[in-house]
Formats: sequence, C-alpha cells, structure tokens
Amino acid sequence: MGLVRFSSGVGRFSCLVALLAAIAHGGAKAEGWQKAPPLPTDMRDLLSSISEDSNLYRLYRLYRENRDGLQKAAGRITLDQAIAMGVSSSPLLAGNVDEIQASQWSRIAITREWIPSLSVKTSDPGVLGYSTTTSSLKTKTDGNEPSETLTFKHGFSSTPYGSLSWAFLDPSRGARLNVLTAQNHSLRNKFTFTSRELILAIQTAYCTLQEALEREKDNIELFNQAIHIYVKASKAQKPAGEVSRFEAQAVSLLIARIKAHKVSIQAANSLASLINLEPGKLALPSSAPELVSPWPLSRAQSIELALEQREELQANAWDVKALMSAAQAIRNKALPSVSLASQLKRISANQQTGNLNGNVSGQLSRNSGYESFFGFTFDWKIFDGGIRSAESNAIKAKAEQSMEQGQLSRLTITRQVEDAYATFVASKILVDAARSDVAASRQSLQAALNEYNMGRGDAGTTVVQALSKLQSALESYRTLVTEQNLAIYQLNRYSATWPAQTQSLVDSQYQRWLPTALASPTPAPTRRPKTEELAPVRPSLPPGS
Repeated sequence: MGLVRFSSGVGRFSCLVALLAAIAHGGAKAEGWQKAPPLPTDMRDLLSSISEDSNLYRLYRLYRENRDGLQKAAGRITLDQAIAMGVSSSPLLAGNVDEIQASQWSRIAITREWIPSLSVKTSDPGVLGYSTTTSSLKTKTDGNEPSETLTFKHGFSSTPYGSLSWAFLDPSRGARLNVLTAQNHSLRNKFTFTSRELILAIQTAYCTLQEALEREKDNIELFNQAIHIYVKASKAQKPAGEVSRFEAQAVSLLIARIKAHKVSIQAANSLASLINLEPGKLALPSSAPELVSPWPLSRAQSIELALEQREELQANAWDVKALMSAAQAIRNKALPSVSLASQLKRISANQQTGNLNGNVSGQLSRNSGYESFFGFTFDWKIFDGGIRSAESNAIKAKAEQSMEQGQLSRLTITRQVEDAYATFVASKILVDAARSDVAASRQSLQAALNEYNMGRGDAGTTVVQALSKLQSALESYRTLVTEQNLAIYQLNRYSATWPAQTQSLVDSQYQRWLPTALASPTPAPTRRPKTEELAPVRPSLPPGS
C-alpha cells in the first residue's frame, strides 16, 4: 500500500514538474522521458520474441502481411501546393467560369440589338428557278354555249432581295441589359464563393490528414513502447497476470494503430479528390502540423467584415437587382417600339405564255427591274388585358423574397463567424494545456516504468494506466491543434478574406479560363447596387449596399 501511495505521489510530482517545464519552454518534451527503442525491421526478429499462441502474435503477423504501402508511394506536397492544384484543376470552378461566359455573351447579344441588321434572301422559286403554271377559265354568256380557255405560263425567274432593319427604339432593351449585367455580377460573386469554399475544403482536408498521420505515428510510438514492456516482462518471467495485462495493452494499441491507418488513407483520398489527382494516386503533407498565425481581429471586427464583404450577400443584392430590372423590362414593353426598315429587290424573269386551245403558240416575255421601299415601322400594344402587369408583379414578389433570403443569410453568416471565433479562442487556451498534459503524461509513464523496473508498484497496472493516459493526451492534443488551425481558416473564409497568395492564384486562373474577348481584371466584383434602385418600398438590404 505504501508503494502505491509512493508511486502516486511520484506521478503527481512528475506531472507538476512537466507542466511547469512545458509552459516555460513552449511545450518541449519533459526531461527524463525515454522513448522505447524502435521495433526490429525484420518481422521475424519481433515475432520470435512473442509466443506463437498469443493473440498479439497472430494479430501482428496478420497486420504485417496485409500492409498496403500506400503512404510510401504517395507524393509529398505543401498546403500551398495543394490549394494551387485544386484551384487550377477544379471542374466546379471551370463550370462557374463557363456560366459567367454565357452570361456575358447574352449581354453582348442584347447590346448588339441596337446595330442595324442586313440580310439577303430570295423569294420563290429561289435564286434561279423554273416555274410553270397552267390555268383554266370557263365563261358562259346569255344565249351562248359555255367556253373554256386553257392558258399556260412557264420559264426561268430570279428574285433576290436585300433587307435592312434597325430597331433603334426599344423601351425594354435598357432594362433587359440591366438584368444580364446584374446577373453577371451575381455569377462573379458566386465564383468567388465557390473558390473560397474550395480553398477551405482543401485546408480542412489537409489539416485532417496531418492530424490522422500524427495520430498514426503516436499509436506506432505507443505500440512500440507496449511491445518493449511486454517482451521485457516475458523474458523476465513475470507473473502470467502481468504479462497478459501488457499483452492486452499491446493488442489494444495495435488495433488503434490499424484504425488510425484506415483514417489516414480515407483523409488522403478526400484530399486527392479535392485536388483532382489521377485515380489511385495519393498525396501526403510534406510536414507535420504547426499552429498557424493567430487571427488578428476581434469578434466584433470579424462579424462587421463578414457582413460587409461576404459574396453571398453581394450575389443576393445583384439577384434582387436583376429581378427588379426584369420586372421593369416587362412594364416597358407596354411602350411603343420604332424601327427603320428598307428593302431592295432585283426582279429577273424569262417566261413563255400561251393558249392551249387550238394549239396556238404562245409568246415569250422578259421582265427585269428593281423594287425597293424605305420607311419606319411602329409597334404598340395599347391594351393586353393586364397580363404584363401581372407578370411584372410576380417578378417583384420574387425580388422581395430574395431580399428576405438575404436577411437569413446575414444571420447565418453572423453565426458562422461567432462559432469559428469561439472555437479559436477556446482552442488557443486548450492547446497549451493539452501540450502540457502530453509532457506530464510522458513523465508519468516514465515514472511508472521506473517504479515497475525496480520491482515496486501494483503488478504493472500503473504502467498500463499511464500508457492509456498518454494515448488520450496525445489524441486531445492532435485534435486541439487541428481545431485551432481550422478555426483560423474558417475565420478567413467566413469574413471573406483571402489567405496569403490565394487571391492572385484565383485571379490568374480565372483569366486563363475566360476567353480574351470576355476577360475582365477582377473575377468577382463586390460592388452592390444601390438599395433605392432595387426596391424603394422595401429597403431591406444589408448596410453598405
């Protein structure tokens, strides 16, 4: 009993020393921690030290025989390289650019309606055709027998003509142009949304993979330690209960190691999918996870920045503008439209006509010349039964619905920033505590091993508990490091700010995807239409519009 109290006292004292050392030296490993030597590279050397009848022998041999070797074959990339690969090859971003391109060409088509159009056509029988006509005329006069006259006409003719039209006054054209302009701005903001979401997804997958690999390394280290203890106890012919306890701990850690490897491969597959690697290929982080620079803004500043710059709100404002312009275009169709039209026709015919009665020969006629006209056309539907008014009001109702959706988006964005900021603050505090806990747990395990090796303690129970405590401490530390990094990445995303170098990367890729004739210097304008231009009776857009 005295030995147990002594061991517990040593553990608590060691934890306190490790905690103070970790705080003073930035979380360095506590003095005195001795890692177990690595396992033999030859499986037979290790298996020869383990009883063939044990569960550990069978499980470890099965594990060695079924290793996939995927991590060794995978390439190593940095986070910046992963983001560059994902952005440059994303089919989703390429699809967004195609949609922007379609919107721009539609807008160009409307602007070109103002340009006069010239067309050349032919009437029947074509550019040069042959036509024939036979007709019968029956006549009857009082006191006379009915008579029938059969005539024919056939020959070659050509009637090409050219038409020029100019719809210079269309009251709906300006509003329709505003619709497509607003839609184009909205699509560019949606391109920015997709880009930032992709970058955050890559950052999340990369950090998750880093965490999974570190967990796997931790489990390998702990498994090596457990095997070292187990083999040493077996060779020393310790009581069967102690040896079985160490064997059970080693089996448990081997299972955790196998599960950690599965999670690592799943995380690697997720990253490979986001950066569009070839099927069957994987990429792993080039370095261990490190804490990224802290978020510099306060909670209030982060929320204010998000509500001012988030592309969802910008896109929503432009969507409302497009709907209001569409409603105005329908109303403007009630106004008259005026066009200028002209036509020039060339007539050329060479025909023979005659009478079939009495086999009378016909006569040959030739006709050539020009026909032309020039004038203004006028189109004005004065009354349509209220159809246009109803259609316009329906679109206005959709615009108001979109405004309300914008208000919901503001609430969602605020909650996103608040949640990410809360995680950042909490993890910033907890990471230091978890790092200290790892150092203290290592020191506690070393103290328990020293006690056990000196023949004191409780038959290895304290060693097993110390191993489990170190495993739990390492898992908590890895989780908290990932949570803090992801919270900072999320704050970048949710406040609509670009991580370092990513904006220039997205801009350059946008320029490469978009044809030169349509390229613009900025892929996602963030200007908002003025509120009063959208809905004078419902000014419900966010401030700063």
